[in-house]
Amino acid sequence: MVNRFIIAGFPAGRNSFPPQVAARGRLCYDRTINLQEVLPVNRIRKATADDLARIAEIEIFNYRLNFYPIFRNDWFYFDELNVPARMEHFRAALDGLWVYDDGAVKGFVHIDGDEVKKLFVEPVLQGQAIGAQLLEYAMRAHG
Repeated sequence: MVNRFIIAGFPAGRNSFPPQVAARGRLCYDRTINLQEVLPVNRIRKATADDLARIAEIEIFNYRLNFYPIFRNDWFYFDELNVPARMEHFRAALDGLWVYDDGAVKGFVHIDGDEVKKLFVEPVLQGQAIGAQLLEYAMRAHG
């Protein structure tokens, strides 16, 4: 588990960090941040039936964004791959679904026993450690 990382590419000094980082007031003098202090806690919860549409949307957006340009299969990506069908698929797997929810569901992980079957984060929110938190949760709670 990674507990600390260095913010690189910024000149030394507290005021030289981007405002969104410096405003948190958690920067150390060696320009490191303790991830346990910065990352939100208790954002991962068991998925409910009310989450199924959002889970299906996240998966579909990722498939279309990442795989459609490669395979270009209109029938699959715009007919077969639809929210109602994916909701039913995920309804059968509800016991193994966990979501990252900070007021809005932004990602999910599907865990089956000790195996991560799927892990997706809303494409526009990737790069914010949501997937890392879901994976870490899966390893700690189910690994």
